[in-house]
Amino acid sequence: MNKYLTFCDISSSMYKFSSLALQFIIGLSSVGKNSNLFNYIFSEDSERIKSDVPSNISAFESILKGNHLWGKGTNIDNSLKTLLSSKQRILNSSLSVIIISDAKTVDFDKLPSSMKALNLKVKSIIWLNPIPQKDWSSIPNIEAIKYYCTMLDCSTLEQLASACALLKI
Repeated sequence: MNKYLTFCDISSSMYKFSSLALQFIIGLSSVGKNSNLFNYIFSEDSERIKSDVPSNISAFESILKGNHLWGKGTNIDNSLKTLLSSKQRILNSSLSVIIISDAKTVDFDKLPSSMKALNLKVKSIIWLNPIPQKDWSSIPNIEAIKYYCTMLDCSTLEQLASACALLKI
């Protein structure tokens, strides 16, 4: 049985992509019924979405907009450290992590260390980035981040569909 963890950026820089990201999680939740699926959100910190993911985008967005993390700044390093220190013991070598984020963050110099720690605990890390690949060079430390994951350009629906095919859910 496949195990997946979504790690979805709900910070202010991802606001224009949030609807697409939430629809992706809803879709993954509906097709992943035969998989173990864990959903996390992050901005300055991270937390697990404890309830079932609603199949309605408006209902899901309402739940997240009521969360204290919605629309804040982004600290991916801190968010990953919270995930890594979780007492829920979800992270293991049979789990694939799907990060949905533009990779824009404060403390970008600390992020490779957290990515390395996560990479050592899980089967794989797939990063779905809504920023076109041609613009990735403007994101600090992105090359160091990419060393620990497969980062995919998901700036169009066609590219997102191709990324989903790689997930094999």
